[in-house]
Amino acid sequence: MLRLVELQLQSRQSLLFGRLAAEHSSTATVATVSSRFRARRARPVAPLHSHFQVVPVRTMSYPPRKGPLYDNLTVLGPDGAVLFRCGRKKFDWYLTHGLATQVDESTIALNFAPKGPGRAGQEWYLEDRQDQCVVCGTKQHLVLVHIVPSQYRRFMPLRVKSRSNIDLQPFCTTCHAEYDTACGLAKKTVAAHYGIPVEGGPWLKRPDWTRARKAASALLSAKIRSKLPTVRMAELVDHVSTVINDPVLMVDDADDHAPVDNLPFTHAQLMAVANLPDAERGDGFVEHGEGVIAAIMAERERRARMMPSPAPSPLPPVAEDEMDVDFEDDGGQEEDYMRDRRAMLPSVPPEHDPLVAFVRMWRMHFLAKARPQFLSPAYDVNADIMNP
Repeated sequence: MLRLVELQLQSRQSLLFGRLAAEHSSTATVATVSSRFRARRARPVAPLHSHFQVVPVRTMSYPPRKGPLYDNLTVLGPDGAVLFRCGRKKFDWYLTHGLATQVDESTIALNFAPKGPGRAGQEWYLEDRQDQCVVCGTKQHLVLVHIVPSQYRRFMPLRVKSRSNIDLQPFCTTCHAEYDTACGLAKKTVAAHYGIPVEGGPWLKRPDWTRARKAASALLSAKIRSKLPTVRMAELVDHVSTVINDPVLMVDDADDHAPVDNLPFTHAQLMAVANLPDAERGDGFVEHGEGVIAAIMAERERRARMMPSPAPSPLPPVAEDEMDVDFEDDGGQEEDYMRDRRAMLPSVPPEHDPLVAFVRMWRMHFLAKARPQFLSPAYDVNADIMNP
C-alpha cells in the first residue's frame, strides 16, 4: 500500500511540475534542476524583462523599501561560534535585556549557553546579504518577494512560513512585476490541478449590484445625465437607492461629499456604488490558497498515518535563545510561532511530504522563470522547509 501511495505521489508531482516548468522533463529531480541552474549561472544572462513577453495577467505592485533590506548583524555563542544572523531590533533586544555582550558594532555574544545550535552549519543563513535584485543586480527600488506566494504561504504552519528567508528574495520593482506575471500563470496551473479556482469560491451573483453599478457609472457622467429622459433618470436613481445603504459599500472619506446636481447622492457614494463587483462570497466560501494548502495538509496527514513509524511525539521545549534565527522580524507572530513550535505535527519523510514538494516546486519555478543571476551559490531548493 505504501508503495502505491509513493507511485501516486510521484505521478501527481510529475504532472504538476511538468506543467509549471515545461523546459524540464517530468522525470527531472530537484537535484537535476539545481545542477542545471548552477551551470547556467556561469554564463551571462540578460535581465528577466528581456526574456519573457509580458502576458496581460493581473499582477501585484508593492512600494520599494526605503531603508536597507539587511542589517547583517551577527549573534555568537559564548564559545565564539556564529549562531545566527538577525536584524537591528532583535540585536538591540538581546543587549537591553542583558542577554548578550557587544563585541563590535555588528556583533554580539550571548551570555548564556544556548540549548540549540541556531543556524550553525547552514551557510545560507550565516552569510552576508547584498541589497540588490537577485535577477538584474540593481540596488534601486527593491522589494522583498516571497518565492512561495503569500496566497498559499499565509495558510501554512508557522514553522514553515516564519523565519525562512531562503524563500524571501530581493527583487527590483521591474523584475518583480514580470516575475509576478509568471507566478499568476503558475497559480492557474495549480488551480486546475487541485480543482480550486484562483478567485476562490463559491461566489453568489448579485444582479442588483450589477444594475446599481451600471446606473452609478451613468450618473457620474455629466454628459450622460444631460441627455437622460426624466423617466430613465428616475430608474437609475432607483437602482442606486436599492444598494446605497449596503454595508459592503466602501465610501472614500477623501472623496467629494457634495451632492451631484439634483441627485440624492454624493460623488463619493456614486463612486462607491460604481466600484461594486458582480458577486459576493457565498456560504462556505474558501480562498484558493486556503483550499490548496488544506488539501495538501490533509494528504500529508493521511500519508503520516500510513508510515511504518510510531506516533509523533511533542517537540522539545523551546529555549529562549531560539527566539530569533533569521534576518527578518517575525511581524508580531512570536507567540503564535512558539505555540506552533510545540505542537504535534505528523512526521512525514521529506521525500514523501506533499508540503515539501509544493514548496520546492515554487523554488524550482523561481529558478526557471526568474533566472536570478545574483543569487547566492548557497541557495538550495532542497533546503528544509520547516524551521527547527
